[in-house]
Amino acid sequence: MVEKTIKAPAKKAASTAAKPAPAKKTPAPKPVAEKPVAVRMTSPATHVNAEVRYHMIAEAAYYRAERNHFESDHLRDWIEAEKEIDAWLKN
Repeated sequence: MVEKTIKAPAKKAASTAAKPAPAKKTPAPKPVAEKPVAVRMTSPATHVNAEVRYHMIAEAAYYRAERNHFESDHLRDWIEAEKEIDAWLKN
């Protein structure tokens, strides 16, 4: 006697098509330190205390020295910055 073996239908193999690779997360670019831009304000604050005035003069003196490639006299830069800030605060 011959026995017939019945085979179960073959299961479909998982799709062999290449799956797209998950998108790689690139790290966010590091912020680039930008040079501060000298800003000319149109009108001064109503009241500036001595500490704020001092910092304003120091910053203005720094930018004056930077424009001169730090080859100018630091005292002259400070005096000129002081005159500029005081004139601006009077307005």
